[in-house]
Amino acid sequence: MENSSKTASPKRRTAPPREARNNVSYNESFQPYMETFHRSPKRAKPDVPHRRQALETGPENDELKDKLEIGDCVLVSSNDEEYVALVLNLHNSGGPKKFTALWFYRAEDISKDVLAKVDGGVLENEVFQSSERDTNSVEHVVGKCQVISELDFRDRQNIFRLGQLFDEEEPIFVCRYKYDAKALTFQPIKEPTEIRLGLGVNEPNVGDEFQAQTLPPCTKPPLGPFRGKLMWSPSTVSTEPYAFKKFLRAIDDFRFSTGSIVKYYHKYPEGSLVTGSHCRGVICSVVDNDNVKILPAAGDKVVVVLKSDLCSGLTDDRALMHFHAKRRNYVEAINQCIQEFTQLQVEEKKLFQKELQTHLTKNSTATSN
Repeated sequence: MENSSKTASPKRRTAPPREARNNVSYNESFQPYMETFHRSPKRAKPDVPHRRQALETGPENDELKDKLEIGDCVLVSSNDEEYVALVLNLHNSGGPKKFTALWFYRAEDISKDVLAKVDGGVLENEVFQSSERDTNSVEHVVGKCQVISELDFRDRQNIFRLGQLFDEEEPIFVCRYKYDAKALTFQPIKEPTEIRLGLGVNEPNVGDEFQAQTLPPCTKPPLGPFRGKLMWSPSTVSTEPYAFKKFLRAIDDFRFSTGSIVKYYHKYPEGSLVTGSHCRGVICSVVDNDNVKILPAAGDKVVVVLKSDLCSGLTDDRALMHFHAKRRNYVEAINQCIQEFTQLQVEEKKLFQKELQTHLTKNSTATSN
C-alpha cells in the first residue's frame, strides 16, 4: 500500500469480472430486515462529486482526522471505490497522519464459487475479515462505519425493520466469518470482540464465569440478648377511646408540670444574626390547660407558650407504648411513664444547666467587649 518515501492509495482487491459480481447470492430470510439498510455505493456516480472530495474541502474532514481512534472501523476511498478497514494503529511521525489498517472483503471482491461455501448464503452488506494489513494516510478516510457481529445484527433486526438506525451517519456492515484469501476458506467468528481484535471500547463482562469464585470468610458478630420493642397499634386508640384520651391528659399533667425541663424554639430579638434556635427551658408555672410559663436557657425573661409548642423527653410514642404494653391498664401505664420520665429528667436538667451556663458566658463576653 505504501513505501517509506511516499504515501500511496490503497490497492484494489483482486476481484472477479463484473458478470461474476452480479451473481452473488443473498440469504432471502434476512432480506426484509435489510431493505432500509444504509449502504455506501461501490462506485460514485459520474455527475455527483465524490464524497472524499467534498470532505477535503470542509472542516468535517479535519474533525474526522482528530477523532480517529484505534479500534474504529472506517471507509477508505481509492479510485472511486470505498473499502472497509479496521484501524489497528495510528502513526504521528511529523508528516501526514497515517494508520495501520486491517481490511475487510465485500462479497463483490470474492468469486461466486468461493461464496458458495458460506453457510446459508451471504447477507446484504456482509463483509469478511481478512488478514491483510498495511499503512495508509488518514487523507483517504471517507468516514467511520460500524462492523457488527451476527448476534448484534439479530438484536437490531426490529430497528432495521422500522427503518431506524442508531447512527444514520455511519454505514453498518455485518461480519460473520474470517476469510483466508490464499486458502479460499471461511472461518466463523465466535466472539463479537474478534471483529475488532479486542480493540476499541471494551464491553462489560457478564456471566457466571466473571463472578468471584472464592469470597473471604464472613464472621457474624455474636448475638446478644433479644431486645424486642413493643410498639402501640391503632387498636389501642379504637378499642377504648375514653381511656386513651384520659391517659394523654394525665401524662401531660406531669410532662408539662412546674419544674419540668422541656425543649422549646426560642426566637431572638429583631436585628440578631440568627432568627432563633432550639433550646431547653424550665417550666415556671402552669397558666391553664393549654399554656405554661417557661424560662428558656437562651432567654433573659419568662415567656408564655402553648403546651403544643413544647417537646418533652417522654414523647407520645413512648407513652403510648407503655399504654399498649399494659393492655390499656390506665394505672400501670401511668406508673411506667412516671418512672421513665423521672429518669429522663435527671439528664435533661444537666443539659439545661449546661446550656444556661453557655448563654450566660456568651452574654458576659459580649458585655465586656
